[in-house]
Amino acid sequence: MYTLICTIKKYRLLKKLTQSQLAKKAGISKSYLSEIESGKKVPGKDVAKKLGTALKISPSEFMLWIDD
Repeated sequence: MYTLICTIKKYRLLKKLTQSQLAKKAGISKSYLSEIESGKKVPGKDVAKKLGTALKISPSEFMLWIDD
C-alpha cells in the first residue's frame, strides 16, 4: 500500500507565505489549501500544478508517495 505525503506547508513556510497569500497566488481558496496542508484533501493534478507554479517548484517536490 502507498501513502501520499503532501509537504506543501513546508515549502509555503520556506517562501514565507501565509495560507491566504499562497491560496491567492494559486487561485484556490484558503480553506481548500488548509485542508490540503492538514491531509484532509489531496490536490488534483491541476491544483498541484497551480501550487507548484505559485511556489516556483515542481509538484513532485511537495507530493511524495511512500510505501507503507
